[in-house]
Amino acid sequence: MMNLVIVDPGYGFLCLKNKGDSALLSGFLDEEVFISEDYVDAALSIIEDLSPTFKEVCTPYHIRLFKQTSFAEYNGEY
Repeated sequence: MMNLVIVDPGYGFLCLKNKGDSALLSGFLDEEVFISEDYVDAALSIIEDLSPTFKEVCTPYHIRLFKQTSFAEYNGEY
């Protein structure tokens, strides 16, 4: 199984999981940044272009848009 997680707390995150001949893309994206479906589609295209393997497999996706109200930062040093 191969996992790819792209994280930027300012925009959300996308998680791409691949196992054999199938994959799943899921995550959360900030609705203030991804203001239209075209922006979400562009993000999906970038993820698919990262690896030729993902272009050859069926990759359904489930992405939710969220509105950020606050956040807590943790850097691993506490």
